Amino acid sequence: MAALGSGRSANAESFAGSTNDARILIAFQADEAAVQAMLSVGWQSVPFPGGALDGANMLLVLVDRYLARDAEGNPSDPASFRTTALVCLAKGEGSEEERTYATAERYDPYGNGEAAEIRRSATLESAGTAAPKWAEEWTLAPESGGELTFTLRYQSGTPSWSASEALPYSNTNPDFHRIYRFDQLVDLAMSEPLGKALDGDMSLGSSVEGLAGLFDGSEKVVAAMVIPMYVREVFLP
Repeated sequence: MAALGSGRSANAESFAGSTNDARILIAFQADEAAVQAMLSVGWQSVPFPGGALDGANMLLVLVDRYLARDAEGNPSDPASFRTTALVCLAKGEGSEEERTYATAERYDPYGNGEAAEIRRSATLESAGTAAPKWAEEWTLAPESGGELTFTLRYQSGTPSWSASEALPYSNTNPDFHRIYRFDQLVDLAMSEPLGKALDGDMSLGSSVEGLAGLFDGSEKVVAAMVIPMYVREVFLP
């Protein structure tokens, strides 16, 4: 888990590297006690306050990292891997927390990661001027056991291009955070708060023991975003 904060000093930042990814973001409402149990002491979970994610209290971010580079611009080792993050907003020392699973065992920026087998199968069907059709299948199998699966098949809409910044904090070491500045192409597949229905079908399930509180059958998907282009620079404060 990780958290976003503010009040940084630009002069104190150091460039740490960059990434080029494709991502799927699933925003959902989970049991509040289960979400709170994942946070650092002194932090309080809060739902997203508006927009496409309004009311969600947890994000599942599925990442296909095409290229990771270090501060000198050299490919990282490994340069390409899959990773998954659980993210929520919280108030306290910061405002967003993150926990990660990754296929690259050395990738553990927040000190809370777990090695996992992550598989993605993605297809895109497009012709003429029609909006493309997407099909995504993801499987996450942590070393500790269990499996998380996600499938999405839908007719794409008109994507948007945007730039943003995030300051995620670790839920195991709240004194540590990173600064993300990124540009992304976002295709909003569905959003209940905005009244955008999914033109297709979607499923999300988990038998991962450590996530049992979040995925107990009562969770509700609020929004889903497909992000085929995500370009990010990472800084340390």
